[in-house]
Amino acid sequence: MPKTTQKKYITNQLIQTLVEELEEGQFVAKILASRGNNLHEVESFNGENFLVSMPSRFRRTLWVRRGNFIIVQPIEEGDKVKAEIVHVLDVENISNLIEKGKWPERFLKEGELLTKRRKKFDENGKEEDEDSSMFPPTSSEEDEDDNEADEADNEDNDNSEVYDEDDCNDDKMEDDKNFQSRGYLDREDFLRIPELAINPLGDRIVDAFFTDHGVNDPETDARINFRQFVKVLAHFRPMSKSKPNIVNSREQKLKFAFSMYDLNKNGYITRDEFKFILNMMVGSNITPDQLDSIADRTITEADADKDGKISFEEFCKAMERTDVDQKMSIRFLN
Repeated sequence: MPKTTQKKYITNQLIQTLVEELEEGQFVAKILASRGNNLHEVESFNGENFLVSMPSRFRRTLWVRRGNFIIVQPIEEGDKVKAEIVHVLDVENISNLIEKGKWPERFLKEGELLTKRRKKFDENGKEEDEDSSMFPPTSSEEDEDDNEADEADNEDNDNSEVYDEDDCNDDKMEDDKNFQSRGYLDREDFLRIPELAINPLGDRIVDAFFTDHGVNDPETDARINFRQFVKVLAHFRPMSKSKPNIVNSREQKLKFAFSMYDLNKNGYITRDEFKFILNMMVGSNITPDQLDSIADRTITEADADKDGKISFEEFCKAMERTDVDQKMSIRFLN
């Protein structure tokens, strides 16, 4: 079976199977963001936000996105990962659950809007391929083209809805025109990049492009121009011994790395901050006790003055034997 055909088959099993009843303990949730390592932040029917994991059998074939509605099953995996995705809901399933009175009141308005739009397109006789936007990127040229089109169709507001290709075609053309002439980038533009969207530190990297410009709230609708974008990107330019540049020096690269952990920007990395970032990167693969142990050991080894936190100077000392230029350089910027 061709790779793309196999993806469609597996996706259909998870998305298009009609859900008649929710099993015991299961409930509907809405995906808010990808947190990397096959983890997604969701909003539950009661407004609680937490992380859910993608089942291993679907991790290489299914790509859910912000705004999708899913059914989750609570699990015992850790303090923050509270459930596992068992079904991704298409519009037919959403409509069916609304009719049966099983749809959460919190998401009723969005669910009814999606159902209404589906009926409109069905009446117009348009073809649909909902699951095409659910696939992860592949190496084939055809799939890359499809994914680029899908990424451009991400919703740009907090009331994101389940992606519908036909529903977005007209809006996409208008959005593309606006995008080409805007002259600035916002957070959504960065998060459309698949490599950033699935990177455990994706949000932290994106924040770095905005915090230097007086924006410290990740939720702020910030914008950066080309000059500001290049200024941050310059940190990743390979260092040159013949033409040293303060912008991409070893110290500046280390400052950028330090800022990934210094969440409150007070010049120190605390145990809680380090543990938070560590959990984002490997939390789904280790136990809470192991997470605590790694955090404690790292802070203890790097904390030279024993004040319980790591300063930038201590961070630099701990990174003395690390090839920072190799790890924090993008070669095509050379």
